Amino acid sequence: YGMHLKEMLQCAVIDSSIKKHQPKFIEIFPSITWYYITGPNNTLRNAFHWSGDISMLKIGLDLPRVFDVDPGEWTTEGKQRVCVYTRTPRQDSLWRSQIISMFGTGNFYYDILRSEDCVHQGICPDGKTARSHPKCRDEGTPKIHLLERIKNFQHERYEQVLTNGMKYYDILVSTGDEFCRTESAIGRAHFRTYWGDGQDRSPSIPMAPQYLPLGTRSEFNRIQPHHVALSREREYLFNFIGSLSSLSRRKLRSELQTAVAIWGKNKQKYFLHIVEKWAKKLTMKNGYVVPDEYRKILLKSKFTLCPQGHNPEAYRIYEACEAGSIPIVVLDDAYAAHECANSFRPLIESGAPFVFLNSWTDLLRFLRDIENDQDRLHRMQADSMAWYSNYMKKMALRFETILDVRYQDRIEHGDFTTTASFDALTTYIDDI
Repeated sequence: YGMHLKEMLQCAVIDSSIKKHQPKFIEIFPSITWYYITGPNNTLRNAFHWSGDISMLKIGLDLPRVFDVDPGEWTTEGKQRVCVYTRTPRQDSLWRSQIISMFGTGNFYYDILRSEDCVHQGICPDGKTARSHPKCRDEGTPKIHLLERIKNFQHERYEQVLTNGMKYYDILVSTGDEFCRTESAIGRAHFRTYWGDGQDRSPSIPMAPQYLPLGTRSEFNRIQPHHVALSREREYLFNFIGSLSSLSRRKLRSELQTAVAIWGKNKQKYFLHIVEKWAKKLTMKNGYVVPDEYRKILLKSKFTLCPQGHNPEAYRIYEACEAGSIPIVVLDDAYAAHECANSFRPLIESGAPFVFLNSWTDLLRFLRDIENDQDRLHRMQADSMAWYSNYMKKMALRFETILDVRYQDRIEHGDFTTTASFDALTTYIDDI
């Protein structure tokens, strides 16, 4: 196999017209051969690897592909429209950004139907306006309701939709509960964001409410494969861009002040932009890093610091993975004391290859130990991207499988006949 593999790879190189660099081979162990081409300054340009079965031969870029289809080529053509009722843009990011569609079955795309702004702001002139919502006119269209549990949302309205939602919507999702205070969603919503022990059972068992990861924010533009540089080619060792919205972040700032004192003005070591308070509108004028600039920083950074905010789970964890920047998180006293107990449990149980520290005081020692270990950095970068791709695919497939089962039941029977209860639904989903 080794000789055949080498011949195939050499042909692939010739066919790709990559002739100016000297090819090299490294034998890692008998079943795997790593082939690479070195470019200027010995930088890694292309890699091919094979593991176990000749049918698993992969020829492509040296980092894993996050999406099976390039985001720039994704379209709604040939996909079933799904109406998504929502009130808050941030809470509907998984669907507004179409990331569920990109990672999922490929059968659906999501049409966001948002209520009037006055509903979210609590300033509607009358009850009729407050209850207004764009309508999904086509009864043959799947329907999802995102039920935001946020502090300025009417509790009575939340309970009303939660009580009746399973009768009218194919999927009901409880979102925005950063402190896991909505126990009433247990057994009454199909999915929820933010994990908390006691709020769910296990991410591997299809019982409601199932956990959904936050994913990336809707304003975070998808990363194209050719945008992702190898860790050794990145400008910054680490970055942190954010506000001091939690005790964990304030502790991190203290450690970062030490880092700045040690490394001085060596800007190749870090990119830091810290503000006191978070704002809904992020503009350069009011001192914030705008989304496009934030995205560029992630693409230039080996590591992204992901301190706890209102909840330990944060959008930046997933944004960093997609950008090929390795997340660093802390499992400290603030994490242990949070109302959403064991917030990272689904990520840890899935084998998330992040850097998990016990305290931010361990940060500088870790960075010093690893900053010049290019092989280890490359493995960590590749592992985090591969994990992100596989994890999001699993979650998206679970979501769209349940959506399809419920939708087909409604279309076939005119009502939720065989999937009205969670026990009945579970019997239809043996292996997601």
